[in-house]
Order: sequence, then C-alpha cells, then structure tokens
Amino acid sequence: MRPSWGQGGARACASALLLVHGVLSPLLLPWRARQMQQLGAATDAAFACLDAIDQLEDRTLIVLGAPADFFVSYLQVERSARGLSRPGHVYWLTNPGSALHVTTTDEHTLELERDGGFFTTPLEALYRSPRAPLEPGERVSLPGLEARVGSVDASGAPLRVTLRLSEPLDAERNIFLALQGAAYRRVAPEELARLAIAPATSLPELLTRAHVRSALAEPTRD
Repeated sequence: MRPSWGQGGARACASALLLVHGVLSPLLLPWRARQMQQLGAATDAAFACLDAIDQLEDRTLIVLGAPADFFVSYLQVERSARGLSRPGHVYWLTNPGSALHVTTTDEHTLELERDGGFFTTPLEALYRSPRAPLEPGERVSLPGLEARVGSVDASGAPLRVTLRLSEPLDAERNIFLALQGAAYRRVAPEELARLAIAPATSLPELLTRAHVRSALAEPTRD
C-alpha cells in the first residue's frame, strides 16, 4: 500500500522539524547566545545615565525613542536581576525608522507625533493587534499618566497621542530620556516644549557597536 499524500506531507514536516531543531539549532546556539550578550551590552551602555540618578526607585521614567519595544521593556527585570536600583515606573515610545516630535500643551501634558504613525511595525503588533485598532479619543490610564489617541490614519494607526501626567512635567519624580545615537541623555523639562527626536539607531547597528566596544574592553592575553 502506497502512503497517501497526507502521510508523505507529515513525514516531510517531521524531517524539516528534525533538521531545524536537531541540527541547525545546536549549531546556531553559540551565535544566538552571543546576540543576547550583545543586547545586554547595548542596553547597559544606553542606560548608563540611570546610575547617576538619586532615588531612582521613586521616579517615573519616560523614554522617548527606542529601536524596538523590547530594548526598554526588559529594563526593570534586568536591573533588578543585577541588584541595581530601578525606576518605580517605566513608559516608552519607540521610533524605529521614524522621527518623533514632542510638544507641550500645558504643564501636565505632552503631545506626541511619530512620522508614519504608531503601531506600524511587526514587533509593535505584539503589544497591539492591527485587528484591534485604537479610536480617536480613546484613553488608556496607567499609574501616573493617561494616554489619549488624538487622530488616526485610514488604517487605524494612531498619528497623534497625548500624554497627561498626574504631576507637572517638571516635577522631580519625572525623568525624561531621549535616545541619541547609542545612548540616552536626560531631557530637561523646558526642552519638551518643542523637541524633535531623530529615528532611532537600528537595533543591528546598536548590537554591532556593543560588540565592538566589548571586544575593545576585553583584556589582551599574552
């Protein structure tokens, strides 16, 4: 009895899985592990400014610009695992390949626009599905701030978002960071009145820079 096409397809699928997980995955493991080391080095360098902030645990960190959400989303866990102080709250806006424009409308409120809109990249779909678009006027409340969608494009991607903080922008609790190249710098409240942030450095470029710095920092062996 000849095997049916269904049986043949199942065997082909099983063979492909065996090849990927039994052969290729072990071979790629060192490279994947190295990627995680590079990511850790890149985030360490990017957020080095946090180590100089007193009483970080009582602060709300608002990060303006990132190459990808996960570049910031693991910050709390990473610093806690390393025994370092971490912010009380962390909020961020990514801008991969797009410029970010920041203005203020009053002492509590930021208005944000990203060229091409928000939630437009595949990675951002992990946080908000395109099948569940935000509507103009929709609000999302978080500890210490509220985000409101100002306008959307034809596909439902938000073009303008308003952030209203419970405390004034210049309150000591609030820390604003802007990505410049491979590192974040602290943004003074008065800069927020009109701030243009260039598209974030691509994640592969940040990882490459981190790899080069790590290699240069390693001690030479005789």
